[in-house]
Amino acid sequence: MRTIIMLLFLVLAASAHAAKGASCVYKSADLGTLVGRGPSFSLAFEDAATQCFERRTHLSRARHPGSTDEDASLAIIDVCANLRCS
Repeated sequence: MRTIIMLLFLVLAASAHAAKGASCVYKSADLGTLVGRGPSFSLAFEDAATQCFERRTHLSRARHPGSTDEDASLAIIDVCANLRCS
């Protein structure tokens, strides 16, 4: 009985820890607040960087209709790949 209770406690503690995951919060004047989420910090960062790229690309296309040129896309990638999470 004692062993079963101990195992149950360990399983519940492990599942609670896994459910928390990680987050990456990035605040920008033009994009607002982006929150990347994932099971690890690197995946949360990747999610935030992807959101950053998608929003910046959308803003760029809204400001300059047509396709985004290669230089503008590279600048967006550079900014989003180097964002700082808080």
